[in-house]
Amino acid sequence: MRRRKRIQMKVMMVLGIVALVGPSHLQ
Repeated sequence: MRRRKRIQMKVMMVLGIVALVGPSHLQ
């Protein structure tokens, strides 16, 4: 359970970074 929660936090961080960097790469 703990490990799964940790992975979820990492995924959220990656998604946040992608959301911020994505638009810059598209333009």
